[in-house]
Parts: sequence; structure tokens; C-alpha cells
Amino acid sequence: MILTYLVVWLLTMARSWFVAICGPVTAGFGAIATFILTDKFITKIKYNKIHIFLIGGLAFLITDILYFTFSNTYNKTPIEYIFKVEIEPATLFLELFTFWHALVGTKLFLTLSKV
Repeated sequence: MILTYLVVWLLTMARSWFVAICGPVTAGFGAIATFILTDKFITKIKYNKIHIFLIGGLAFLITDILYFTFSNTYNKTPIEYIFKVEIEPATLFLELFTFWHALVGTKLFLTLSKV
């Protein structure tokens, strides 16, 4: 998943439209892959692939909205503004991972709790 985000980020640097179109798609596919691997290697679960895809894509869209809002208002990313840190590789994808893991992880937890 981290490698996928890195590829998306690198392609975004080359083409700005790429992140708006392919970012939510890769985040959605990453969410589906998480559920598929859980189903295959941990325990059998029932899930709706479209619903999981939308949850993963939503995390990316929330991050995009925050980035655009904070960048236009404060000329900083949300992490730079809230925590007063400079952007660096260690915090590069922090917002995206936070929202992705919160949304997809919560859905996975709720799905596993039904088993």
C-alpha cells in the first residue's frame, strides 16, 4: 500500500490531474486488497467490494479536501499547520494514512467483530 501511494505521489508530481482521478481509485483498490487478504489468510468474512472501495476512496478525497483548504487558506499542509512541523518524508503521507486507516480499519474491525 505504501508503494502504491508513493507511485501515485510521484505521478502527481508529473501530472497534477493524476491525483484527483487515480488517487481515490488506488486507495479504493488498496481497501479491497486489505479485505481480500484478510478473507484469504485470517478468517472468512462477508463484505461488499463496492462499499469497501468507496470507503477507501473517501479517505483519499477527505485528504484532498483538507490539502486544498489548508493550502489555499494557510499556504501549509494540515500537518504543517496543526503540529507546526516542516514537511519531510516522515510526515509526507500522514494525513492520508490517518484517514485511510481510520476509515478502512474501522470497517474491517466492525466486519471482523461480526464473525
